[in-house]
Formats: sequence, structure tokens, C-alpha cells
Amino acid sequence: MTPDQTTTDQTTTEQTAAGQAPDAGERPGRIHRIAGALRRHPFRVASAVCILVAAAFAAANPAWTSRQAALSLGAQPALYSELFFTNITALPVHSLPGVSHNFDFTIVNREGKTFTYHYVVTMDDGGAISQIDQGNIAVPNARKVVVVSRFVPTGTNSLYTVTVKINVRLDSIEFHGHTT
Repeated sequence: MTPDQTTTDQTTTEQTAAGQAPDAGERPGRIHRIAGALRRHPFRVASAVCILVAAAFAAANPAWTSRQAALSLGAQPALYSELFFTNITALPVHSLPGVSHNFDFTIVNREGKTFTYHYVVTMDDGGAISQIDQGNIAVPNARKVVVVSRFVPTGTNSLYTVTVKINVRLDSIEFHGHTT
């Protein structure tokens, strides 16, 4: 057996093992090798196609791509609102029936833009829930607004709960008191 015959026999054996038909003693061409690789590694091919499609999309939309990259790679500020009683020690927790009381609460906007808050203040006075205040207030970003509200408990020797709710993520705060 000559060296040329050995090479041809090896090629024919490799082609047969790869599922290819030998071409009358010819070495396999580039297309045959690529087709064989595709059959042996279909997931690599699918991954390569996905990467090429993503790269083509990124090249076709450079503004969107750069914005998304900046959002993904840069630290993003947390967006939130704050709701709290302005002076918790001054809340009217002891009261006489029929006496009017003021209290105030603060809304701080950390939402990244001017935001309009809708607030509702309710009072549970011995099981009778009533709305005592509501409103809308626009708060610029990184600013706070203090809202003053008033309530009048009516029950005698009873507990009451005053609740403040705002429309952002259904935040609420409350305080409890009692009448004598």
C-alpha cells in the first residue's frame, strides 16, 4: 500500500463514519466538512446564529443599544417615596370627644421626577370608619411637602385609629389614640 492509498482509505473511512458518501477517492470539500460539523454540533450553530442576530440588531439600533448598556452597567438610583408623621411626639393620642385636633404628615418625593400624590386620611372611631381628609399634591423630585389634617373623635372612652394612605405602592401610616 502506498502512502497516497493510505490517506485515501483514511479519508473514505472518516467520510463513512461521519455519514458522508465518499467521492470516488477525492478528499472532502469545505462544504462537506461544514455540513458534518453542523450535524455534530447543532447547539453551537444555534448559539452562533443567535449571537449574530443580536449583533445585527445592536448595529441597526445604536442609540437603543448604548442606552441599554448604560442602564445595565451603571448604578441606578432607587426610586421611592417617603411618608411619615412630621412630629411623632406631637400626635394627639389622648383626646376628649368632640375636640378638634390637628396633625401633620410629610411626603418626600424620590421618584426621579415630579410626582402627583393622592392621599386619603381615614379615622376608625370605635368601629365607625370615616374619611376625614383627601387631596392631590404635586411634589417635585427630591422635595418634601408637609400636609396638615384635622380630625374630631366622637366616641367616649373609646380607641381611635387615624390612617394616612398615598397612591404610591399603597404606602400607609397610622397612629392610635383614645378618648376619655
